[in-house]
Amino acid sequence: MEFARMRFPRFTLLSLTFAAAALAGCGKDGAVTEVRPPLAGVRYIHAVPDTGRLDFKMVDQLEYSANTVEGSGGLTFRTGSRYYPTEAKARKIKVFSFQDSAVTTVQQVLTDTTITFEANKNYTLLYVGSARGTGAAKARFVVIEDTPPASDATNIHYRFFNASDAPISGYVGATAAVSGTPTVASVAARTASAYTARPAGALGFGVSAVGSTTSLGTMAAAAGAAGTATINPQAGATVPGTAFSVYAFPGAVAGSGAVRGLSAANATALQAPAINIFVDRLPPNTVQ
Repeated sequence: MEFARMRFPRFTLLSLTFAAAALAGCGKDGAVTEVRPPLAGVRYIHAVPDTGRLDFKMVDQLEYSANTVEGSGGLTFRTGSRYYPTEAKARKIKVFSFQDSAVTTVQQVLTDTTITFEANKNYTLLYVGSARGTGAAKARFVVIEDTPPASDATNIHYRFFNASDAPISGYVGATAAVSGTPTVASVAARTASAYTARPAGALGFGVSAVGSTTSLGTMAAAAGAAGTATINPQAGATVPGTAFSVYAFPGAVAGSGAVRGLSAANATALQAPAINIFVDRLPPNTVQ
């Protein structure tokens, strides 16, 4: 399960990351003070099934930009980033191949576009389509606003997002299964269901094709952990205030960059449809 890591009140915790490039001014006493621009939260999710690791990069400026090359570098198919604090305005974004470190690879630009973000909103940039496609099939972004209902003291919220090409049904219960009547009857390709409230507790999800009981993926949500006076809560199914999106992904294309370098068993697993859970909202802080 992928976790959201950004709260707007916590942006000051990220100041060291961006200190070298932060906009700054001097106060009357000569101290340097950061001038923070209006910010949005932006994360990326890689849902292109025929390509491997990708680097998503805002190229118009260094500071307050959502860029995915961290640690291991880039995103692989069916994974996503955290929310990055991003200056809210029109931003120029490029997607580069990051399959290996060869210059001829990392210079390959799959997408070059501009997307506008509003302040105080969280967005998911879902990368869909085909790396080898043209026209409507070409790899591109779907821009999603992540706006769960207000949190309360008893419920979590969830929704389904269909990152595949055909309609799906969603199943929700105390365990992860495709069984009985779907909780969400139909979610069209590249669209989301509405957020739904559910009492906090054990939680599992499943998806199928509409009209079928054959599973296209199941996953249990992490339980999370309640907060204390000294430790803030961890997002999870048992922690009220958490909000999830359950993304339904297609299988990877056999022989493509998405499975290149994987073991036979791992390649076979990635070629089957699956779901992944992303946290859209963290529960309220308990540390004062």
